[in-house]
Amino acid sequence: MSKASLNFTHISAFDPAKDIVWSFSYKIENTGTLPLDGGFTTYLDFSVPTVSGPENTLGYSNNYNPINNSFLVAAFDVYGSFCQKKSDTFTTGIASRTPNTLTIRLSTNYTYLTSIPLASFFPLSAPDFQSLRFQLTNLGNTFNVFYMGGDSYQKITSIETGKTFVDSEKLYIGMSWSSNACTSKLKIKDFHYQAQN
Repeated sequence: MSKASLNFTHISAFDPAKDIVWSFSYKIENTGTLPLDGGFTTYLDFSVPTVSGPENTLGYSNNYNPINNSFLVAAFDVYGSFCQKKSDTFTTGIASRTPNTLTIRLSTNYTYLTSIPLASFFPLSAPDFQSLRFQLTNLGNTFNVFYMGGDSYQKITSIETGKTFVDSEKLYIGMSWSSNACTSKLKIKDFHYQAQN
C-alpha cells in the first residue's frame, strides 16, 4: 500500500522570548475510494527537520525516531493515532486512538500534553478551506490554538509548555503531512506569520 509524507519549515528562525503567531488556511481532500486517513502537524523546532516520517507521526519524525531538536508539535489527526501511546511510536499518550483530534506533544521525546476532540465543532475535513491560528506567548510558557468560527478566531485550547525562553534561543515554524494509503491530499494557502527574528 502506498504511503506519502512531507514536511517543510520556514526559512527564518524566530525569537520565542517574544510572541510568535502564525496562521494558515487548509483543506484536506479525499483522493481515493478508501476512507480518509492521515492528517497534518504544525510545529516549532530549534533546527530544521530534514526527514519526513510515517503516518503514525503525520510526517513529523525521523522514521519513528523523534526529531532531535523539537520543541512543540500540534497534530490535526483524521485517523487519530498521534494521541495514542504505542511502544513503536510514542511512550506517552492515551490508550486508544481518537479520530479527528488536535493533539499537542512537547520536546524531543514527544511528551504527551493534551488531546481535544474536534468533530463536534471543527470537522478536520470540510468542502471549503478552514483557517487555524497559533500563538506562542508569555516567554514560551503558553501555547494557544484557534480556529476561524464565523467572522473571528475562537480558542480551541491554551496549554502551558513549562518552558521559559531567553533571547539567545530561536525557533523555526513548520508543517508536516502524511497519508498512509495516499487517500488524502492537503492544500495550504495564506500562510502568515507575525514574529520577530
